[in-house]
Parts: sequence; structure tokens; C-alpha cells
Amino acid sequence: MEQQTKDVLDLEYRETIERVLEVIATENLRSIEREIKQIWQQYIDINSFVSDLHEIFVDAELYYQLEEEKKSNPLDMIKAEDIQ
Repeated sequence: MEQQTKDVLDLEYRETIERVLEVIATENLRSIEREIKQIWQQYIDINSFVSDLHEIFVDAELYYQLEEEKKSNPLDMIKAEDIQ
């Protein structure tokens, strides 16, 4: 595998980890708690655990909810230059 391809895959994996952590930190996961527990018990390898959580979060549209929350925050829309 070429180094450039490895770099892209590493970047994508880091982004996936960041998204998974953001959902864990901000969303209510009670509706998928059973699935998370099954994955946790099944995997010793953290990479597989993160990958499976990512799939569940995509299926549950939790990333979409995060994006919508970011878009709808009026404070984020106001920039320093708007205040001047």
C-alpha cells in the first residue's frame, strides 16, 4: 500500500474516532445502550469497537443530529467581524 493511501486511511480513522467520541460525549445513547454493551463485551480490540460504534451511530443518524445542532447554534453564526 502506498504511503499516501495509508495517510488518507489514518486521517479517516482519526476523524471516525473524533466523531464517535463526540457522539458519546453529547448524545443520549439510551436507545442503543443494549447494542453498545454487546459490542463492548465482544471486543477486546479498541479499533474494532470504535468501528462498530461508528456503524451504529451512522445507522441511528446520531452524526446527523450533531451536524444539525452545530448548524442551528446562533452563536456559531456570529463572527468577530460581524460584531465590529
